[in-house]
Amino acid sequence: MKLYRFSPIKNQAKLEEAIQHIHFACFQLCKQALGRYLPVAGNVGVFCHYDDEYAYLTELRKS
Repeated sequence: MKLYRFSPIKNQAKLEEAIQHIHFACFQLCKQALGRYLPVAGNVGVFCHYDDEYAYLTELRKS
């Protein structure tokens, strides 16, 4: 059994998949909690669970 759905993120495709999941899950949560959708803020946070994942995402951010 995998502990985290997307970790460790090791490539661009997995990062995009994780961001898309976060985006739509937050829309759904917002609708359930507030009864409406809020506008997109324009940013998202992706937190790392492993040191190598942090190193990869930090390097990716630089490029």
